[in-house]
Amino acid sequence: MRGSAFLTAAIVAAIGTSDAWAARARPEKVPVSKAFRAELVKPGETQSSELAGILGKPYRRVQETAHHEFYFYDLGEGATMDATVSVRSGVVEYVSYLCSESLSDVRQKFAGETAVNRALTTEGAGLTSTLQQVIYEGKGRGYIYEPKTFKVRACIAWAPGKKFDELSQ
Repeated sequence: MRGSAFLTAAIVAAIGTSDAWAARARPEKVPVSKAFRAELVKPGETQSSELAGILGKPYRRVQETAHHEFYFYDLGEGATMDATVSVRSGVVEYVSYLCSESLSDVRQKFAGETAVNRALTTEGAGLTSTLQQVIYEGKGRGYIYEPKTFKVRACIAWAPGKKFDELSQ
């Protein structure tokens, strides 16, 4: 009995030690909300079956047609929809997500690329606001920003080469 008790205690101690060592060796997991960028999901390439591994479980899924569905993700702490992924025939068509980048960083990143600028008017609760949108169709990227602060609030990524106006058609 003493021998088996000692063996059991030694195994438990070894498992506990190896678990503690493995926990120290593992890098700390960064929340998706802090690490999420459009580059994680590649529109035109990423399969819908890969989304769970990249973004986790969707907050909500809507099947629009037999071949078109939307996945809504809460990337933060609460019950919000921070990212929307459009999937057509099993492949990501586009991803839109809340972001906070400076417009100067975006313009620097895409220097030399053709940009299309648009004004977006929004209304709600008796208030009207105007946001600006800059689209880089050649790169498959779009950004919505506040004109006063030049702070980007929403980012959109789609497969390069596809026109922005053709998304979800």
